[in-house]
Amino acid sequence: MRLSTGHRLGLCSVLVFWLSGCGWQLQTVQPLPAELLPVYLQLSDTQSLFARSLQHSLDVAAMPTTTDLSRAGSVLVVTVDQSTRQVSSVSALNQPQQYQMEYRIQYRFDRHLEAVAAHADTRPITLIPTEALSASRTMSYDITLALAKDREAHAVEELLALQLTEQVMRRLNSLSVTVNSVP
Repeated sequence: MRLSTGHRLGLCSVLVFWLSGCGWQLQTVQPLPAELLPVYLQLSDTQSLFARSLQHSLDVAAMPTTTDLSRAGSVLVVTVDQSTRQVSSVSALNQPQQYQMEYRIQYRFDRHLEAVAAHADTRPITLIPTEALSASRTMSYDITLALAKDREAHAVEELLALQLTEQVMRRLNSLSVTVNSVP
């Protein structure tokens, strides 16, 4: 069944009106208040998949970072950043058949003390208290496909790190604290 150009245009218009009427909208990243920028990243592992994914996401969101702590408006502290694999089932020949991959992070987000000291009427605060996040997947394993399974495991580990990065970015996005509203 072929639709005429007019029908296609009408169908697209209805779809656009329906999507806008139901409250659907693209999720955008809200910049942090200027008082919290730039962000200093205090990472437990600067070369991990999560650290690289987080840096990339902050760059894409136009949230400037700094390597100079004295210039920071806020500090994102990542205290735990680890990926693990554990065998979850074995065959009758005692060979792994499945394993569980897990990526865990623990972080908090603080206003930087020197930025707070510059404003005498504010006190140091933790904007996001310590939160632990994890993501996991169960994967099958076949010894005859060891190289392919290793590549698959690396791709899954990258996916888990990206999922955790997205959770942290959503949490930062929800921050609506300004210097003047702090008690």
